[in-house]
Amino acid sequence: MKTNLRSLTHSRPRRLATAMALALLTACAAVPLQPDLAAKAPLLAGFGESSVAITTPSAEARAWFNAGLLQAWAFNAPEAIRMFKAALAQDPRCAMCAWGVAWQMGP
Repeated sequence: MKTNLRSLTHSRPRRLATAMALALLTACAAVPLQPDLAAKAPLLAGFGESSVAITTPSAEARAWFNAGLLQAWAFNAPEAIRMFKAALAQDPRCAMCAWGVAWQMGP
């Protein structure tokens, strides 16, 4: 039986890439999002007002979320991320706060 040398050389990189992709996906799935409960950010004035109603019992988390929205709308993604994380520190179960972090971090 004759083996094709070309098919062997092309399948090895493909297998390696597949193994690396599976390892990366496993690593991402194994470590769930753990909010930093000590996250802080300064409240910045002069960016307007936002009063988006989110479902959270924490008034502080709501304030940080709205401040994060204002920073996002001002195209200040790093500061918006800090503010959304500060909101998560106030209420780790706040889904919209986690969404804000994901939204600003992008694809």
